[in-house]
Amino acid sequence: MFMSVMMQAAEGGVQKGGTMTSEGISSALEMIKSIVSWVVSFVADNAVLMVFFVAGLIPVGIMVFRKLKNAVR
Repeated sequence: MFMSVMMQAAEGGVQKGGTMTSEGISSALEMIKSIVSWVVSFVADNAVLMVFFVAGLIPVGIMVFRKLKNAVR
């Protein structure tokens, strides 16, 4: 899936000549949206990747909680 999306993006850039039209920008954003969607679903379906993702977010949550706690003082 991921490689097919990347190949479509590469072929689309060659066919359109790399011009920056609103259609080209819209197409690029749709491509990015599909790649991000694929990555999120891949991580959500894999338990090991989900553990690493959540473990990376725990320190961020602790930092936000500490800053909010210190702001109240």
